[in-house]
Amino acid sequence: MTTSAALSRWSRKSSTTVLLYALPLVLLIVLTGDNHLPKSTDLSARQVAEIYVDDHVIIAGVGNQSQYAYWERPDREVDLALIRGDEKNGKPALKTILFWNGLFYYPDYAFGRGRQPFIDAKCPVTTCLATDDPYLLDSVDQYDAVMFHWPSLCDYPYVASRSEHQLFVMVSDESPQWRFSGYKLPFYKDFFNLTMTYRRDSDIEWPYGQVEVLPSAPVGEDEVRAARLNVTRNYAAGKSKLAVWFVSHCKTDSRREFYVHVLKQHSRIDIFGKCGKPFCSFDQLNDCYQRIELDYKFYLSFENSLCRDYITEKFFNLLDRNIVPIVYGAGNYEAIAPPHSYIDALKYTPVQLAKYLDILDKNDTLYNEYFWWKPFYKSHYDYKEMANIAFCQLCQQLNQPRTHLQWYHDIDAWYDGGNHCHKPNRFKVPIKQFDFDNYTIPANAVVKIPL
Repeated sequence: MTTSAALSRWSRKSSTTVLLYALPLVLLIVLTGDNHLPKSTDLSARQVAEIYVDDHVIIAGVGNQSQYAYWERPDREVDLALIRGDEKNGKPALKTILFWNGLFYYPDYAFGRGRQPFIDAKCPVTTCLATDDPYLLDSVDQYDAVMFHWPSLCDYPYVASRSEHQLFVMVSDESPQWRFSGYKLPFYKDFFNLTMTYRRDSDIEWPYGQVEVLPSAPVGEDEVRAARLNVTRNYAAGKSKLAVWFVSHCKTDSRREFYVHVLKQHSRIDIFGKCGKPFCSFDQLNDCYQRIELDYKFYLSFENSLCRDYITEKFFNLLDRNIVPIVYGAGNYEAIAPPHSYIDALKYTPVQLAKYLDILDKNDTLYNEYFWWKPFYKSHYDYKEMANIAFCQLCQQLNQPRTHLQWYHDIDAWYDGGNHCHKPNRFKVPIKQFDFDNYTIPANAVVKIPL
């Protein structure tokens, strides 16, 4: 090959390389140039509209006190100015919250980045800023709170330094029986300061759902009894099928699959999902629930773990619909749900439950009594809404005067030790009660020192 031919081939390759790699870079520079993101750090001068990609904000104008995604941030000083505040102009300083890792599919914990999510959530206190950018401040020990989603931590978090004022928060939306973390909780002695979980005794409760009591709700057993007998709608009309279950987790610590196996031998139960027949895809789940409530009278809201306070969206979602949930869990349903709004499977053997469902199936009056509460209560189960509740509590705590230092010397004893979960060695129902109240968390599990 001649020198000129080699140079010609090299030139063609170089041109191709420029087109493949340089052109996208040029386009990126143009799109993020001065015409789109002005360089001024004057907050009042910057009014950048929010841009959504796949329902996520990738650029948020500081005019609404929000935050740029760190890979799009034109000027770090913009966010720092928000955090410092300006007392003379009535702009308060902000407490900072760092997401150390994401919550599974939610890098922003389903809450959002910046200050604006606190305002949108109508938090009592909104002077906080959340970020997943560890380089926004000079070092991790400068953040007021650091969020660790323990179930999805791959490695033990290496934190070069931490300050006495900041709070390390253990976040978990999974029961202790389902661990994805590379390091189990006993490794985290003296690491966490606060807990943010579904547990009702968490420092910050992040529930899967809540039931709102409306002002018109009856009070006392007599008024409830009268409301049960005054249901005017026939919720059984048009329903030709008995019970249904969507399930894709086929082997569980709660052994719910064994209960259903026996129940199915004595009753009409349709099972859909990975553990049953195909029905619909995950992204069509809401439409699926709308379809089944037209045909079915009951839904199996069975939890995969029998753990203290562990009541998930499997219950709150179905409670909102015109179908009776049959629950199988260790949470205190009586404390969170309207009376006579669900059926507790753990109070029956599968054979007994099958007989009871048959009675309700043949008697519309008895069946309709399970819907007496509909005008008086409302079930909330939106994941974003529940995240808002938790982060509003966190922001409020960060802005309160500190009265003591706190850390979990033994987080495992608080979350997983003792009698927090029931794992049957052999399947036996009814389980009349869970002895959670008989377990006292060791006094040294949580250390509190007054300031």
